[in-house]
Amino acid sequence: MFTSLKKACAGVAAVILFLASFAVLSLLITFPLWKWASASPETYTAGIASAAAIAVAVSIIKKIKRNKCRKNS
Repeated sequence: MFTSLKKACAGVAAVILFLASFAVLSLLITFPLWKWASASPETYTAGIASAAAIAVAVSIIKKIKRNKCRKNS
């Protein structure tokens, strides 16, 4: 009986630990972005737009490279 109770408590503890670590990680990512956005909206907008443009450019370049490799094969 105690073995199954111990396993159940360990499972619940693992879930709580996972959720707590997820919450802390989310806070560590979100809080600086929120602080930056409220302190300087213009630079935040420029930074986020630049990051999005870079992500789109990288995605397009990867697709072009992938298609060139298929045509050459």
